[in-house]
Amino acid sequence: MIAYQKTVRYFYILGKFAISIGAVLYLLNRIDISQAFEIISRCDRRFLIAGVLLALLVPVCLAARFVAVLRKGGIRARFLTSLQITWIGQFWNFFLPGSTGGDLYRLAYVWKLRPQDRAQGFFAIFSDRVLATSLLLPVAAIGIFVLAPSELPEFTRPRWLDYLALTVASTIILLLILATVFWRMIAGRVHTLWTVIQRKFSSASQYFTPDSGLLAVLGWAALAHLVNFAVFFCFAQSLGLNISYMQVVMILPAIIILLMIPVSINGHGVREVLFIFFLSAMGVTYHEGYEAKLPETVLALSVVGLSVDLFCNLPGGLIFVFSREVNPAEVTVEVAR
Repeated sequence: MIAYQKTVRYFYILGKFAISIGAVLYLLNRIDISQAFEIISRCDRRFLIAGVLLALLVPVCLAARFVAVLRKGGIRARFLTSLQITWIGQFWNFFLPGSTGGDLYRLAYVWKLRPQDRAQGFFAIFSDRVLATSLLLPVAAIGIFVLAPSELPEFTRPRWLDYLALTVASTIILLLILATVFWRMIAGRVHTLWTVIQRKFSSASQYFTPDSGLLAVLGWAALAHLVNFAVFFCFAQSLGLNISYMQVVMILPAIIILLMIPVSINGHGVREVLFIFFLSAMGVTYHEGYEAKLPETVLALSVVGLSVDLFCNLPGGLIFVFSREVNPAEVTVEVAR
């Protein structure tokens, strides 16, 4: 049984690497990298600086949301300490897929506050992620099923879209085959998980009870999303894209939700493909005087975004080195068990 589990895990990780590497190689083979860096060199520094300053506000909003979630569960926490923990988590999110670094570090912090009730700490982090994501779903649905398709009649479908659809379909078929072969193991896992969820649901239900605490959580989550969208808007404007803030609000939630599908390594390659698709489908143009191709601009946008993300979250790494408030390695071992 253990050998089967390891085989499934290796196939899954290998598939994710294949999709990410394939998407990156496909893009690099069709993108002029030198032009992408030329676009960055002549960016509008006013919008770039505005984007950096807004990016520094994101950890503050996330920390306020985290404090609101903890208070919703009856856990008292200091804002400055929560800000340190959140900033450290943001730093590790840059290196680890799916924001797992931030979640593990915050979980370690909550377990330190409530060592006698670790299930409560787990549901606090779980609820924080679910409530924040729930705000994106209706807007993402509009972006995926309403807004973008309405523009597609004038959009010539590129060949990479066929490759992407073929890759996704092949991955789904492979997962179905594996699920059929190892259905006994999967069924047992699902039954065990469902039993645990039923037993522990009473600990999680308080986080979703409608009251002023839930309103505070959703309010801070919405503000964090809006600031993130503003950061992307400023970077897009600095690189010459003639895009409105409302268009950003339609595009980003859809891309964020699609990137949650675990078919790649941290969304690398797939993220850029999705950006090209949505920006093309919405007919986004350039400011007067800018001449560039959309794929090169998307690559420039990714480079700027990742660079600023690392720069703004470096304080979290410094806090981690000098404070050692909690040890996430202990949580990693405990979760692995």
